[in-house]
Amino acid sequence: MNRLLRFSFFSWGPSGSSRTMSKVLVVLGLIFLFAGVAGCSSKDGNDKVVAERDAATKAIAALTTENTTLKARIPTLLYNSYQNNERGVELSYPATWVQRDTQLIFPFFVSPDGVANVGVTKEILPQAMTTDAYFDALNRRLQAEGYILSGLRQTKVGSASGLQAVYLNKGLAQVFVVVVKDKTAWSLIETAKAYEFIDWAHTFNEIAHSFKVQ
Repeated sequence: MNRLLRFSFFSWGPSGSSRTMSKVLVVLGLIFLFAGVAGCSSKDGNDKVVAERDAATKAIAALTTENTTLKARIPTLLYNSYQNNERGVELSYPATWVQRDTQLIFPFFVSPDGVANVGVTKEILPQAMTTDAYFDALNRRLQAEGYILSGLRQTKVGSASGLQAVYLNKGLAQVFVVVVKDKTAWSLIETAKAYEFIDWAHTFNEIAHSFKVQ
């Protein structure tokens, strides 16, 4: 557990602050812990990495295209609405999922079987940034920590322009939906085991489509 939560500080630049990226990486550590990543690390190997990458590739295709076969095998879920005006975020989540409180993630919802989760982070930046600049810094740090970027595309977060990325790390696949407005950055993070990721692709897509920031 300590290893997962021990993230080094990152600086946005000569005059930037390290605290923002540190918080983001601590959040990722917490999400991995909820997903049970500790049990996967001892089984890592080249064959498994390749298999996970193939599984994530299929899931990415499901996230970026209208896949009627996927929709047919995933039953339509009832969704509840979450809105927090103070944090400036709203989204819909499966009605059967449970909300858990954490200090750094809001909201944080977990599937009934505990194998998938979704959470939102909000960071106040030391200076105004574009979404692309924020993501570039985040992406460099994640890849330095062993994350593998498997897909990236532009997306809409309400009326704002954002980026959607899919990563693999330690047996998990994660969807990041990142958007920045002036000095505020939000990240929607959806997590599932890589082999089961395609089973959650439609649900993750619905949640991402509902994600809006103020």
